[in-house]
Amino acid sequence: MGVFSSKPKLDMESFCKDYYDSQMFHAIVKGEDASQKILDVAFQLLTDSDPSFLKVAPALFECEMTAMHLELFALAFLKRFSNFEQAVQQSIFTLHYLQNKGRSDIWEAMGHYGAAIAQTATMYASGQQMSKDNAFGRMRIAQVNLSRSETCKKWLESRFSDPHNLTANEKEIVGCVVRVGNHIEADIIRDRQIGNRRIAALFLYRLGAENIWGENWQPSKDLLLRVASQPLSMYEFATRVLKNVDLRPS
Repeated sequence: MGVFSSKPKLDMESFCKDYYDSQMFHAIVKGEDASQKILDVAFQLLTDSDPSFLKVAPALFECEMTAMHLELFALAFLKRFSNFEQAVQQSIFTLHYLQNKGRSDIWEAMGHYGAAIAQTATMYASGQQMSKDNAFGRMRIAQVNLSRSETCKKWLESRFSDPHNLTANEKEIVGCVVRVGNHIEADIIRDRQIGNRRIAALFLYRLGAENIWGENWQPSKDLLLRVASQPLSMYEFATRVLKNVDLRPS
């Protein structure tokens, strides 16, 4: 775990920058590019199972891996600190970090993984989404929607005097608030990791699985397990790292 192995009280933005730099954006730490090693190992793991994976463009693979990792880090962040305000600040920092790197494409891709994560709060163990057609579904959907909307509304009303007349920068902040709100009650681990498997399927889709293998392609069990190991390892690593730090507001 390297620089993340102690439990000091750290500035949130500095910690996130160090994490992003070293785990995803190719910072050289102790003479090594850990980001590239992570990508190389993951790509090799998948191509060993199905050589057709070599058709995936490396730049696309890195973009989707990074977007998935950042979104799962954000979920782990909210669960670790249970602090909506702090999670919003983390999301805003992430947006600005990516903008400064000219990688708004990664921020956009994160939104797709965020939507999949949001759905896990109202997902049956089968992977099917709950419906308002039955009492349990209606109750659960209403509970999740109320929790998310009330939390976001409270935050926005405490910051903006006129939420209906926002600047472009304020609209970006609202977007960050909504993204954090969508993580409320989300869980990718429960029910034999059904949420994690949903994210893995989205990852394959966004890599262009239909174009590479065809729309009727049925991946092997081995490949599916290897793909699902990617988001799970990202989430578990982020969770472990976050348990070892005490973050203070920036």
